[in-house]
Amino acid sequence: MFTFSNVKTYVENWTPMKGHSKESEYRDDLLNYLRENLNQPGVFQKEYIIKKESGRSFADIVVHDGRARDSVGIELKYNLKNKSQTDRLYGQLDEHLKAYHDVLVVLCGNTNQEQLYYLKEKVRTLPSTFRQLEIIQKP
Repeated sequence: MFTFSNVKTYVENWTPMKGHSKESEYRDDLLNYLRENLNQPGVFQKEYIIKKESGRSFADIVVHDGRARDSVGIELKYNLKNKSQTDRLYGQLDEHLKAYHDVLVVLCGNTNQEQLYYLKEKVRTLPSTFRQLEIIQKP
């Protein structure tokens, strides 16, 4: 729970660098930001492990304090525009239920507001094993 609220605060405070044109650029930008800021001496009593992941059932970034029950998967999506992209994201979130305690979805670039609404409605149908699931929108 503490890991999620700490990570969420830092993700909300993150301002992506301008000029990104790919999801991987946003991911690397956020990854570097979290590594530089989340583990500053004296901020938290524990050190977080922050790493890039890849693979169909893995989030783009995972943050944890060494305990799987306190892990946060961060899934980034760039330019979420249509139903097929939203359905694919929903499928990824369903898979993340098996791997992470909590999940943050970070939408970057141009997000179609109808798709955002559709995603929020679909997320409500996911099993309630999520402790926390939040969607954050970035420019």
